Amino acid sequence: MANRLKQLSISMAICLLGLIALLAISSTAITAYWFGENTYGEVINYQVSRERPANFTVSQRTPERHQIVVQYSVNNETYQILANSHVYSALNIINTGDRLLVAADKNNPAHGYVLSYALFSPIVSVSMPWLLVMLLILTPQWIYYLRK
Repeated sequence: MANRLKQLSISMAICLLGLIALLAISSTAITAYWFGENTYGEVINYQVSRERPANFTVSQRTPERHQIVVQYSVNNETYQILANSHVYSALNIINTGDRLLVAADKNNPAHGYVLSYALFSPIVSVSMPWLLVMLLILTPQWIYYLRK
């Protein structure tokens, strides 16, 4: 029983450290959401650009950068954000005309973050739900063995 509690404690610690790391990666967007001006913006443009880094050879595939332009208004002023949409626009998860939540800095509304689950980095988009499911599975077991 003590061995099982030790294993669960290690697993819980790993999940919590991963959760803290992912929250740290997203900290600027989260603080903008909590303490900034929240409004909705509209996707007005979608573009795919091909960038070839200097270290790529001719035989390697040129990477595609999927970007969207989101237009939003704060205090009757209109602003635009160019955001990396990864491949979610190509998969029709985010389309032109969609409304997305934008968190803008109160002191500088031109500086904003598009808050959409799909626009967080792929590591956050994939890892965060996995960590939350792991915590939902581990927490009851950990509490059970802790009380025994």
